[in-house]
Amino acid sequence: MRKIVAFLLSVLLLSACCIPALAAGEDTRYADALKTLGLFQGTDKGYELEKTLTREQGVVMIIRLLGAEKEALACGKQHLFADFAAYPWFAPYAAYAYSEGITKGVSDTAFGYGTEMTEAMFLTMLLRVLGYRDAEDGSGDFVWSDPFALAKTCKIAEAPKTGAFTRETMTQHCWNTLAALFKTGEKTLSQKLIADRVFTEAQLREATTGISGEASGTSGGAGAVIVPGSSSSSGSGAGGNISGGNTGGNTTVPEASKPVKPNETPRIPMP
Repeated sequence: MRKIVAFLLSVLLLSACCIPALAAGEDTRYADALKTLGLFQGTDKGYELEKTLTREQGVVMIIRLLGAEKEALACGKQHLFADFAAYPWFAPYAAYAYSEGITKGVSDTAFGYGTEMTEAMFLTMLLRVLGYRDAEDGSGDFVWSDPFALAKTCKIAEAPKTGAFTRETMTQHCWNTLAALFKTGEKTLSQKLIADRVFTEAQLREATTGISGEASGTSGGAGAVIVPGSSSSSGSGAGGNISGGNTGGNTTVPEASKPVKPNETPRIPMP
């Protein structure tokens, strides 16, 4: 009897241990849709949606979301960061992100390479891309450490995520941002990307079908409707210029993990 009870307990414990593993990263719809548009690559191990992001991975994802990776790799502009000198692969991304206002770093000279990308940081980058300005003194559109109210208004994120900010949530935020208006309200990000020939309207419809299960039309131009369950974009938008960043002012930087060896092509899970 004791052996039977012990066996049943072991089965229950094994099942309990398996539940999180099965649940983690199981929603691949947004990653699939972004990949259809050429905006998300995954890794040699798949999407790895259950994993968290480092700050450099988040910046690379933002640049890919803008369809600007080739431009970033050719960027000859300068940046002020000195904390990833041993990782030259990231230098052009950092230079592009800094010059476009996508990142400000965690201090005047540190980017925060290898440290965790929080949801607040990532949403701040997305909002800056849309033309919104953050300022700690309240003079901007939002404060970088608390971008959630504005992100909700723009229909990028409903509420702060409980627990770790994972690649799965990142793909959802990126997808929603495609339907968000720039601050000036002239167009959505998807409309701009279609106009820039990053992807086509047909590809957008295909990607949307993969998420909603049915074709979603577009109205009055390129990619007007892309958010599942929504017939329109929302938020006050920003028209042409793309500006933005990661974190606003200085912040405490946790101990940096070194995902790649110096002067080596990164093997970290890239977006």
